[in-house]
Amino acid sequence: MRGKTQRHVRFCHLDNRNKTLFIARDRVGIKPLYYWLSDRSLIFASEIKALLADPEVEPELVPEMIDRFLTFYYVPGEETLLRNIFKLAPGSYMIVRDGKLRSSSIGISLFLHSRASW
Repeated sequence: MRGKTQRHVRFCHLDNRNKTLFIARDRVGIKPLYYWLSDRSLIFASEIKALLADPEVEPELVPEMIDRFLTFYYVPGEETLLRNIFKLAPGSYMIVRDGKLRSSSIGISLFLHSRASW
């Protein structure tokens, strides 16, 4: 009997030569990818509490998002309950270069295989 497998596929590549960071998220992955971007740094993690552990990130509730959360029991889209903390949508990627972020949703699918799943 095969056990259930959960996929949590995210990919990050830092190109030092071009000073570019590429981050992608699988379109069927379960866990989200949260990020916070300032003029000095980018912080990303699979949980918001990991972002909040950085002293540079100051949590501030967004009142409009509370209504969405209470209506849908989650916050749809790329926004979160906290200002300047965003979610990378499933099947999306983002590129950070010179402090500027560009993201796109292209329906990418990243696959990781292990011997157990063959």
